[in-house]
Amino acid sequence: MENEDIQKLLEEGKYEAVIQYYREKPLETSQDFLYFGIALFYGGFKEEGVKIFKAGLEKYPNDLDLLLNISEAYYQLGQYETAFEYAKKIVELGFEDPYIYDIIASYYEILGEEKLKKLKELFAEKAYELLNEKNGKEAEMIREKFHIPSRIGRKKKKMLIIGSCANYGDSFVKFVENDWELYILKTHTWKTFVSNYECFAEMGAKFIKEEDLDDFIKYELSNIDLVFRTGYFYGGDDSHRIIRFYDIRHFNYIYKISRWIKEKGLKAKIVLAFDGDTFVHDPFWAEWLSKRLIFVDYILFDTENLRKYFFKHVSLPPSVKTDVMLVEVPLKRELMVRIHDHYRKYVLTMGRSIPSYVPVASDRIVTLNTPLALGGGGGYLKRLKDREIFAVEYGDIAFGLGYFHDFYLSNYSSFEEILERSHEHLTIPMRFSNYLPMVYAYTNVPGKVISYLQFGIVPILPRNGNDFYEKLFQNGMAIPIDRDVEYFDPETVLDEQISEIRRNILQSSDIFTFDRFFNFVNQILEGE
Repeated sequence: MENEDIQKLLEEGKYEAVIQYYREKPLETSQDFLYFGIALFYGGFKEEGVKIFKAGLEKYPNDLDLLLNISEAYYQLGQYETAFEYAKKIVELGFEDPYIYDIIASYYEILGEEKLKKLKELFAEKAYELLNEKNGKEAEMIREKFHIPSRIGRKKKKMLIIGSCANYGDSFVKFVENDWELYILKTHTWKTFVSNYECFAEMGAKFIKEEDLDDFIKYELSNIDLVFRTGYFYGGDDSHRIIRFYDIRHFNYIYKISRWIKEKGLKAKIVLAFDGDTFVHDPFWAEWLSKRLIFVDYILFDTENLRKYFFKHVSLPPSVKTDVMLVEVPLKRELMVRIHDHYRKYVLTMGRSIPSYVPVASDRIVTLNTPLALGGGGGYLKRLKDREIFAVEYGDIAFGLGYFHDFYLSNYSSFEEILERSHEHLTIPMRFSNYLPMVYAYTNVPGKVISYLQFGIVPILPRNGNDFYEKLFQNGMAIPIDRDVEYFDPETVLDEQISEIRRNILQSSDIFTFDRFFNFVNQILEGE
């Protein structure tokens, strides 16, 4: 029997004939699994139909038709979360389908959370717009189902993000909620950052494959308002040689895209953000990077120290403007700082385990062993849920342990000494027997410190000249430890003092929240 014959039988509802046919032949192609699964599911054998869809996906994991049908099947079975997971994968693969958007919007509506209201509307709009091109009646059903008459058809700004944000990519939902469309260039290392792409998929982003970038540049780049990339540049740092090609490819794309924008006179602004995992002291790689950034409009740095270190080695034209601003940070509305009458006088630690002396007794340290997605490590919904869990289980812990690296060693050098003596090649130990350049301690803003601040957990940090730490100290948001202080006793800090520090964290939250970047983007697009 030919595929056309099977399709006709399915359209006519003659499921038994299709079932009988496939009972007598092996399933080989993706269409075999698809047709047999459809016939079983709609022929009254729903569980068996789902099993066939699953078996097909084991062999053809990215088959769109199988994914569409299993998502729809689970939705019909009332297993909405599972239907959502399959629908999300379709979005991650770069496919657009109105029925999948309907499933995602419906799931957000079922969850009923206020934070998901705008995303529900977004996916409902996507479903409406696609259906309206083919089936006006079904489109109107979507409009009525989700009550979205006023937002459809408005003009949106568009952002192209190269790669994924390692931390707090969910903060870009603020752009989505304010009528931005996100396009994500899915680079070749996406499997290392699966959860980040998953997060963007749940926020309605569209994904571009690397092999489709040239076509995107030619036909879609003129519609883009902002090109953005955040993250690191490892350059010639040998400890990251294995994954160095990840950032090399990114910056080749940046050069290609930014040059096209300038040569064609397009409207898009190009903004890059560098974090503390950026190392440019190798002369070859510093020159290599300089050549690829000449058409960029703005470069943001996590710290002033990072900016100083960067421009000691990298030369850029005066047209490239710079600022110090954090991007991979939470939204203000995601702060969960609670004031308590009493706090648990312990010091929480999480994230990387780095071999160095710390001024806290081991019996006062609490380690976060539960894999919770606070800044990364999960999709958008998981991050919202895990933050609630963390706030309940750890929100009353008083302190959070920062990194001390070589702070207590006899050969300790200040940031200025490292730059003057060109000691950037000297290293400090990290986990897994890796080493990072010594400058890292002064230029980096640890993700876990941001997470501490998000929940009002008071960071315990070395007074080592890291200018981000100094901002926290000056605003009464962290406890500084000097080199002559070898022991910090959590019990010596009163509950009232901890509460006062938590209030300071809330009052000065602009220092470590995403809203500043959001405002910055809108200002540069308006020419301010």
